[in-house]
Amino acid sequence: MTPQQIATSLGNPKKQGNGSFNASCPVPSHGRGNGDKNPSLNIDVGDDGNYLFKCFSGCEQRNVFDTIRSLGLLPQSEKYEPLANVKPLPKPVEAVKTRDLEAEWHYTDEDGQTLFIKERYKTNDAKGKTYRNCQLMANGQKKYTLADVRIVPYRLPQLLLAIGDGKTVFICEGEKAADALVALGLQATCTHAGASTFPEVVIDCFAGAKVCVVPDCDVAGWGYAKKVVSALVGVAASLRVLDLELPFDGDDAFEFVMDGNTKDDLIKRVKDAPQIIAVDDFVIPQRYVVDLVDSGMQLDEDGVPPLEVAREDVVVLDAAVAAVVATPAATKRFKVEDWNQIQDEKLEWLIEGIIPKKSFVAMYAPPASFKSFVALDMAHAIASGEDWMGHATNPTMDGERRQGCILYLAGEGFGGMGARVKALKIFKDSDGSEPILIVRHQINLRSSDEDYLALIESVNEVLLERNWTIDLIIVDTLMRASGGGFNENSSEDMGMIVNKMGELMQYYNCALMAIHHSGKDVSRGLRGHSSLLGAVDTELEIVRVDNAISFKDAVSRKNGDVAGQGILTVTKQKDGEDGKPIGFEVVSVEISVGSLGIDSVMSLAVRPSPETVEAAKKGGQGGRKKNVGTGENQRLAYEIVKTLTNKKDNIKWFDERPKYVCLEADLRSEFKSRKPSSTSSETLATGFDRATKSGSPVRLGDKDGVKYAYILDEDADMQPVDVGYISND
Repeated sequence: MTPQQIATSLGNPKKQGNGSFNASCPVPSHGRGNGDKNPSLNIDVGDDGNYLFKCFSGCEQRNVFDTIRSLGLLPQSEKYEPLANVKPLPKPVEAVKTRDLEAEWHYTDEDGQTLFIKERYKTNDAKGKTYRNCQLMANGQKKYTLADVRIVPYRLPQLLLAIGDGKTVFICEGEKAADALVALGLQATCTHAGASTFPEVVIDCFAGAKVCVVPDCDVAGWGYAKKVVSALVGVAASLRVLDLELPFDGDDAFEFVMDGNTKDDLIKRVKDAPQIIAVDDFVIPQRYVVDLVDSGMQLDEDGVPPLEVAREDVVVLDAAVAAVVATPAATKRFKVEDWNQIQDEKLEWLIEGIIPKKSFVAMYAPPASFKSFVALDMAHAIASGEDWMGHATNPTMDGERRQGCILYLAGEGFGGMGARVKALKIFKDSDGSEPILIVRHQINLRSSDEDYLALIESVNEVLLERNWTIDLIIVDTLMRASGGGFNENSSEDMGMIVNKMGELMQYYNCALMAIHHSGKDVSRGLRGHSSLLGAVDTELEIVRVDNAISFKDAVSRKNGDVAGQGILTVTKQKDGEDGKPIGFEVVSVEISVGSLGIDSVMSLAVRPSPETVEAAKKGGQGGRKKNVGTGENQRLAYEIVKTLTNKKDNIKWFDERPKYVCLEADLRSEFKSRKPSSTSSETLATGFDRATKSGSPVRLGDKDGVKYAYILDEDADMQPVDVGYISND
């Protein structure tokens, strides 16, 4: 039997750097009869071919030999020799004059042109190998320095292609391990520096990548994994660290493949590996610090050895563990540009002119305005690459189209989501192959870390399996995704949900559209605290322009009948044109026959309707209506404030917006003068209160002890004649 076979039979085998193996000592009295929890027995073969055993816990050689022989692991002729472990002095070894080149790996630029070469040589020293890096000069000569050479990851062209396709990239410690994973049909890379460092210059190459780090099975390998994680948190789209759990120290992905493991075996392990959101999520396997425990070193509450300890007997191992547990997180980096060279990047769209890529979008409307149907129709267009309402989806720089992946968080009306999806598929003649994922749960993104992380884990499992990359997340609705106790008028609560949605966008490097409500008065815009409007890049407003029949009435119509019309208007576009109305109509779609066989189960689908916009213009409908008041008193107050602020010479800030203002006393005086002289004081006071209450276009406010009146929905243009009146105190 070989030392490896004996070690495997005894348990806890660990391959050592000199080729020998450690295993659990089988002597019954070892550890005062408690057994050998930490492999203490070294197994080797001498120059004469005899087995060499040494128990570092002090078991007698004769007991070790007799016990191993009793287990049937030694031939009967193998007897204990007291001097067996005394090796003769090594013969003098001549200095290595030459190295035998075993392998070389070319590091290339994006076009496949060699930038530098890493060489591995076989040597006859104790280590047995060494590495050198060199440039390939124009004359064919090699220059053994990387000064002034652009440093890139191994297999850069394939790496960039994999990232663009949304495939997982595996980062190994060395080229041999990376090549082994490539042989399985995966995308793998490494750097020329091995475990010593993860070069800062290659970090940007992994921006937006799905990364899985595959450490060598030893402490140094996990130290390298920590360096990679520290560098790529916040840079990569997702991060995992894969524990191969191989039996021998130093084994890596190459041995994993040589042991007969397949691509499916590796993918299963990747799915089980936890997602790393922050550097603190990185945990070194306990088996790599067990030696420190047995050596008597005190660990902290997290099971980590104190970095200041440097006992002589564990100093090497302690230093390696220190690299794992104490590597500082990479600092956040920003692109700094000279203003003489700065150029705007070309705006890219998910739906041209409507939803920019990687943008924060809010779509809002009153209840029962077909918001979810419109959002689902947008999702299908982006996922299929078809036009949406005459607007191209996913256009690339060269004019080509591609499918986009949608994640739809259906927190509202998810009981009827199946019917909506079926109606859309029937109406669009879809085979269901579009990359759309739907989560039908009310998820608390705002205040539940458990929900937030569970969502990411659940979605990532599907994305990894299908090699998809999310382009747009639809949150339907913002209110349902904010959890119980959410106060939409609170800056703190609204700020929390906005921040969480921003984290999702950053994590998946995608756009996000939150569906929200307006009040019954659409002219008031997005409901809730103004920080939401301030955060969005794009605001989409939906207004129904039909007779506002109920959903129940709409779906009860015949198949193909128009059940409603609406207009979607881009009311805010941070980096594009706003104000353009888009007409649509919803039609009834039969999705199945009822249980009686004579009735039909119906739902709705959306289609373009430019005629709706024209008809609305003629009828004075569509878009935000100017709120001039709903009663005599409100309309009178509106007319008075418009007259008193006609000069536009006094501006104050109310509701975080600049407003033309007049004195409240002037409004009261004019309001009274326009009423009949017989009006009682009580009736006058009641009328004025109604004219300025919630829902009225006229509001009252106080600045520095002075009371003003202003029109809520009309902002000052910030260019008055006398700028001295402007104040946002």
